[in-house]
Amino acid sequence: MKLKRRLVPAFVTSFAFFCLGSVVPLQSQQASGTAARQLVTDGADSPLSRQKGITVMVELRDAPAAQAYADALKSAQAQVDSQRNYALAHPKLRSSQTLLSRPAVATTINASAAKQVASVWRQLDSAQRALLPSLTGGNVGGRVLFRATRAYNGIAMVVSPDKIAQISALPGVKAVHPMHPKFHTAAFSDVDFLGTRAFWAKPPFGIHGENIRVADIDSGLDYIHANFGGPGSSGYSIVTDHSSPTSAPNPFFPTPKVPGGFDFAGDNYDANQTDPAHAPAPDPDPFDCGGHGTGTASLIAGYGVTTAGFTYSGSYDAAKPAMSNLAISPGMAPTAKLYPLRVFGCSGSTNLVVQAIEWAMDPNGDGNLNDHLDVINMSLGSNEGYADDADDVAASNASAIGILVCSAAGNAGDTFYVHSSPAAAAGTLSCAATFNDQNGFIFDSSVTGNSPAAIAGQKFSSLYGSPSPSVSAGGLSGNIVYAVPSDGNPDQGTAGPYTPYSNSAQIAGKICLVDRGGGIGFATKVGRAAASGAIACIVDNFNNPGADPIVMALAASNTLPAVMITRSARDSIVAAAGSFDPVTGLPATTVTVTIKNDNGSVTRGPNGPGSAAGAGSSDTVPSYTSRGPRLPDSALKPDI
Repeated sequence: MKLKRRLVPAFVTSFAFFCLGSVVPLQSQQASGTAARQLVTDGADSPLSRQKGITVMVELRDAPAAQAYADALKSAQAQVDSQRNYALAHPKLRSSQTLLSRPAVATTINASAAKQVASVWRQLDSAQRALLPSLTGGNVGGRVLFRATRAYNGIAMVVSPDKIAQISALPGVKAVHPMHPKFHTAAFSDVDFLGTRAFWAKPPFGIHGENIRVADIDSGLDYIHANFGGPGSSGYSIVTDHSSPTSAPNPFFPTPKVPGGFDFAGDNYDANQTDPAHAPAPDPDPFDCGGHGTGTASLIAGYGVTTAGFTYSGSYDAAKPAMSNLAISPGMAPTAKLYPLRVFGCSGSTNLVVQAIEWAMDPNGDGNLNDHLDVINMSLGSNEGYADDADDVAASNASAIGILVCSAAGNAGDTFYVHSSPAAAAGTLSCAATFNDQNGFIFDSSVTGNSPAAIAGQKFSSLYGSPSPSVSAGGLSGNIVYAVPSDGNPDQGTAGPYTPYSNSAQIAGKICLVDRGGGIGFATKVGRAAASGAIACIVDNFNNPGADPIVMALAASNTLPAVMITRSARDSIVAAAGSFDPVTGLPATTVTVTIKNDNGSVTRGPNGPGSAAGAGSSDTVPSYTSRGPRLPDSALKPDI
């Protein structure tokens, strides 16, 4: 029984993006899946040529099982569409009402079609097994890393480069592709930095990740951590390596939060080292080594950890939890289930991404792709997005069967044509970084003081509400008048109509300042300002001193420019005004500000920061993120 090492810090911070969502078209290139129970054993002990080995993907001719599933899913969707169209044309039928109450998207295929997909999977598996002796025998002497039959029809292996032509000539082989190792992406800041409470507070009941299963393809997960419902550091002394059949059961995995997962790599694996000593060593226990996977999982679905070190167990909404009471803030979808799929050793790179995608497509390993997970998150990549990269093909095929695939777009620097794989995969989400102030929050606007002298030139970063129109390119200037009452009470919901503030005569034609808090919704605060004739509304984060602004959820009908600033920015404005009259809302000293669109206060031309051509245009790309082939200031990456 070998003890696992504790390598994950008590406080985790990371960079990753998590999304819930759609079904997309299948990529045309052939691909196929593998059972994790078989992948690393076939041919693992065969001799390797004495020449230096390289890692390749041997692509076979037949389409992967994902193709058959995607075709069946399209047929299922066509049937749903046809039934709904009939129901819409005959709305008075009782059967129509029942049908229209059901989801409009087909998420699974019927049992008969699922059996056909499983049959395709078995046929591909059989064909690959027949080919293995030719790949691992004396003439080629390759060492198989894994096989894929669901997301990609291929065999990953280490082989001497002088054997490539011989492999290409084997029956059933379509092509031999080099594999491009993937690395972790860089890390920055924590969850609340990204304003996740704006997600929790969305109507009608909030989005918390209920019934969503997420595969986090990374360095594993510290499921002992309190952020995932574990006991904390007290559990480390008895977490064991369960690769041995004599190992005692692990009392901490699986758990309700982490129902499954797999370690495809082992501690010593490194894709840049092709010798057997650094070969994958699979283990059913996906415990983290290095902390990166625990960081991304924290951003995705961590519960949150209190300052006392316990798992946060309260509600998630616009007001709770209070960040001042937490050591680690919750993730974007704190009730989602996590499935850590470890593809990295304790250092180095990986070529095991396809294998992990296979597992996410068929976690039970029985060929029933109806059981696939909902989301795949990959905060990893290589700097080049090759069209024939097996990881890209597998990602596209996973997306085609209904999995939302999100990958980091790359951090190779502010230059063009460097779009990371697997983020370059067609039909998947490519998540790049937008500029932030590095000291607090990602912002899209600002409020700059014009007068009096105490705040002249001071710039207060802000965030637009949703929905809120942007101000014109030159900005919107006006005098500030405080709302009466200052918090917008009483609440009038999101539908309105909204009654004017008691000092509407003073607000008309001015910029209305209103406090957050009091249990009053943002829609009411801004809606009453609009009804009072304000030209814009500034909401300050009054009841959260020291906290950053959030994206306010406003009424769908809102047409008034509305931004949020910090409590400290509000205090500076009040101090400059010398107080506001509690009845009229007018300042003792007139305060004039300008609201401007401000994507990070960075100007870039087509050649990057400070270039002459195009200088002065606003750009949201930070200096470390790379760009796709599109022109600057129009789009950052394909499928972002």
